[in-house]
Amino acid sequence: MKFDSKNVTLFAVFAALYSVINILQMSLVGNPTIYGPIQLRVADCLIALTVLFGWPVVGGVTFGCLVTNARFGHVWTGIVLKSGPHPLYLMKETHPYKKVK
Repeated sequence: MKFDSKNVTLFAVFAALYSVINILQMSLVGNPTIYGPIQLRVADCLIALTVLFGWPVVGGVTFGCLVTNARFGHVWTGIVLKSGPHPLYLMKETHPYKKVK
């Protein structure tokens, strides 16, 4: 991928779109749709545009996801656990990566 002005602009546009759509969804609908056990992020529809625009969409959506998770305080759980707090992590006796006896 070349880092020309077109690719950098596409990266920024898709990062902003992803963040804004998710923040609006969180504000209008609420938490269960974005960070609940069944997630429905409307902004994930932008991923299909990778076919048309290529790698800037992948980078933009990834960075937009990081920005969205940072906005709502889920940066590390989003990165490490991929979908918010793991149910085993919420239990005080166990850790998600240790075997449960």
